[in-house]
Amino acid sequence: MTEFPEESKVILLYSDDLMTCLMNLFSKSLAENCYPLQEEILNVLSMVSLVIGDNFSNYYNVFMPGLKQLLMNLPATTPKQITIRTLTIECIGFLVSSIKNNTSLFLEDLNIIMKFLIDLQLSTQMAQDDPHHQAIISVYAQFSSCLKEQFAAFLPTVYGNVLKALDIHVDFDLQDETKVEAKPDKKMVQAVLDMKLLGGKKILSVNTDALEIKINAANAIYNISKNVKKAFLPFVEETKQVISKYLDYKFSKEIRKCCLKTIYNLMMACENEGQMIELFNYFLPLLLKETQHILKTDNCMFIFFSL
Repeated sequence: MTEFPEESKVILLYSDDLMTCLMNLFSKSLAENCYPLQEEILNVLSMVSLVIGDNFSNYYNVFMPGLKQLLMNLPATTPKQITIRTLTIECIGFLVSSIKNNTSLFLEDLNIIMKFLIDLQLSTQMAQDDPHHQAIISVYAQFSSCLKEQFAAFLPTVYGNVLKALDIHVDFDLQDETKVEAKPDKKMVQAVLDMKLLGGKKILSVNTDALEIKINAANAIYNISKNVKKAFLPFVEETKQVISKYLDYKFSKEIRKCCLKTIYNLMMACENEGQMIELFNYFLPLLLKETQHILKTDNCMFIFFSL
């Protein structure tokens, strides 16, 4: 379990009063459909459960019924409703993770929630870059850390969506500053790049929603493959095909790092030495190529700054 500074543990002295206050406010927010209050409570509840860890077992059954009600009954037709539902999914993940050593307390809820999330992801109404995907995939990774090898039972249904999320297309658009007329889509973030003599000022637009989903998926693949251990063997082949495309991904260091670390997990999932050697031989040329690229880039940067 994550260790926190001693001063953070002072919250345990007030946890009963704090949880009573939060529960009263949570009940009020549900009764009145007060989205701003729900948003604040979900954020606080996630942080508190993370800090007090196993001690949250005393409050789990107090909050989980309301969270399930919010998750399954809240429509997602407005941006605010989507925000609340994604925060609810994230909060459930933190709550379950905080008491992961007490499996019997959350196992029944976990199965119900997993079924709902799987159905939600398979819904044709959800766009590929819908923010729900990011929250759901994070929860898959968190649940895998609780169930370990037992989470493998869900992989035939959910793992394809995780790999698909890593493969999501991220829109990058580079235009001259003078030619940008229309305002970017709400999912696009813009930055001004001054290329000087190489082309003047350019506007770089990036779909950050899609990039965040991609980063989140890379983290989930690493954590799931680590947590289910040998039970991950049936998914080694398709995983190696996907992550091999992102060992040199230029737009995210986090994605490159997760894919590199996942290679070790794939090898640990192998049944025998022969399978491990086959994997090693598959990735070795890719790793050497990336190493040469890094050395070349570092040398070029050294020469540039030495001039």
